[in-house]
Amino acid sequence: LAANPLSIRAAWFGTADALSLVPLVLAFGLLARRRLGWAAAMLATAILIKQFALVALPFLGIVAGQTAGRDAGRQAAGIGAAVLAVGILPFLVWHPVALVQDTVEFGAGAYRVVGYGLANLLVRAHVVHRTGWYPFVELAIVVWLPLTAWLCVRLARGREHWQAGLAAGLSWFVLFWIARTFQTSYLIYPLTGLALSV
Repeated sequence: LAANPLSIRAAWFGTADALSLVPLVLAFGLLARRRLGWAAAMLATAILIKQFALVALPFLGIVAGQTAGRDAGRQAAGIGAAVLAVGILPFLVWHPVALVQDTVEFGAGAYRVVGYGLANLLVRAHVVHRTGWYPFVELAIVVWLPLTAWLCVRLARGREHWQAGLAAGLSWFVLFWIARTFQTSYLIYPLTGLALSV
């Protein structure tokens, strides 16, 4: 993963994608060793660095629930929530409106349509404008959410825990493909999911 050209390029240009993957990979590794508390802390750290790491949460949660039980899972969730709270609360207390604007609203609407996904195809078809409104939330509800739910059900029923990374990778790829912006650096997430499964 460290030698991946996407990681090197992302680090060189200062994007947080490669940095977010370090604790994310550690979360998968720690979960495989049944160190749920540390895995939850690493996942929370990855989410604090880049919110894309949230996609891995249901898949890691399923594996944690099946390998360690509900009590250990609840305790790990508490640890993860505590790490998130420590990272978010200072900003929430200082200026809650700015926190929402700079994390949720900025990412959802400030970027122009760029990249290689559905959004760019819709711009070329003159369905949406490069700087105008884009139906990401609607597409996420209709396309990404059902796919992710289906992947979670398959993972839970199959109990093949190596597939958690693969499922997260597929979920990331579809999320990015339907998003307003699909940067090449985003491909590092599905590639990491694939590498974790291998």
